[in-house]
Amino acid sequence: MEVRVRSGKTQGDPFEPDNTRETARRTSVPVFAQHYSYDPVGDQDWVVFQAQAGTRYLIRTVGLATDEDTVLFLWDAGGQLVAKNDDARPGTRSSEIIWTATANQDYYAMVTSSSPIGGFTYGLEIIAF
Repeated sequence: MEVRVRSGKTQGDPFEPDNTRETARRTSVPVFAQHYSYDPVGDQDWVVFQAQAGTRYLIRTVGLATDEDTVLFLWDAGGQLVAKNDDARPGTRSSEIIWTATANQDYYAMVTSSSPIGGFTYGLEIIAF
């Protein structure tokens, strides 16, 4: 089952403050369309989750309107960039990372935008498969 969040103008979200790695909100996998906002311009939304070595994960943003764009980053516990994605596929502005964890450890996902438009909402999904 996939849950989608409708995009709309908003300010703040229930996970703020979560603008740095140090203030990342811990979440448990699976995460289905957890509601976030990109506001103001330059905002960063961070989450941390425990991953298991050898498990594949899908991390993606959903529920974007036509003029909204997310960029997704993934870091390991040591601060090394593991993956980055801007547009999951041609013609879409949502972001998506499919990746296999190499260690049993915390991983940090961060969503921001390359768009000069702020004040929109999106859903974040993290699914193990």
